[in-house]
Amino acid sequence: MLCCIDDITIYHKRYDEKTRMESYHPTVLHECSWFVKQQSSVTENGMQVEDKYVVRIPLKNAPNELIFTKGDYVLKGEVLIENATVKDLLKYTDNVFLIKSFSVNDKGSPYTQHIRISGS
Repeated sequence: MLCCIDDITIYHKRYDEKTRMESYHPTVLHECSWFVKQQSSVTENGMQVEDKYVVRIPLKNAPNELIFTKGDYVLKGEVLIENATVKDLLKYTDNVFLIKSFSVNDKGSPYTQHIRISGS
C-alpha cells in the first residue's frame, strides 16, 4: 500500500463492572494510511458538511491482539491519554473520528492486504 506514513492511536472502549464506568484504552499503530475528505449533502435543514475519515492499516503492521469495534475512536498520531474519556478524545477536533465501519481486506498479495476503518 502507498503512503503508509502516519501513526494512529485507537481508543477501545471498556466497561469496568466494579466502578460502573466506561474508559478508553489506547493502542498505537505505526505506518498506517490516514485520509480525510469533506462530504456535503442538502437536507431539509440546509447544507450539511461533514468530514469523512478512512484509515488503512497494513495487515503486516497490525498486531494479533488488535481490538477495536464500532463506537471506538481513532486519533491521528501517537496520543496517549491516561484514563481517557470521550471529552478528552474530542479535544483533538481535526484529528479524531468515531469508528462507524471496518473491514478486513485479506485477499490479494501481501502488499495490498489491510484493515480499513472509516467514520466521521
